[in-house]
Amino acid sequence: MTLTSIGIGTMLFTATALCFVQPRTPEPRGRDVRPPQMSMKDFRFFRQWIFIVLLVSTIVQALGHFSASVYLPSIGRDMNLTTTEGALLISLLNLAQAIGQPTIGFFT
Repeated sequence: MTLTSIGIGTMLFTATALCFVQPRTPEPRGRDVRPPQMSMKDFRFFRQWIFIVLLVSTIVQALGHFSASVYLPSIGRDMNLTTTEGALLISLLNLAQAIGQPTIGFFT
């Protein structure tokens, strides 16, 4: 029940957030337009608040996915599942993540 509610909540939050994603700015056209020169030693983005928010949210999300896969075998054992059924449960979780994460990346 908890994993289902987390999945539904993630889906609703992501679907809502996708409505606010804006397209990239178009590239300037013309003969005199040169690509911007990137500095390899520019680390100012570490101090921007949006980077810190995205970093913390990615870490929290990764911990959420990690903890579910860690406790899933013991939950399966508590539900009197066989070893094969418990392994199948973890495999289904991994399959859902392998399909869902690239799909979310495609839409963003």
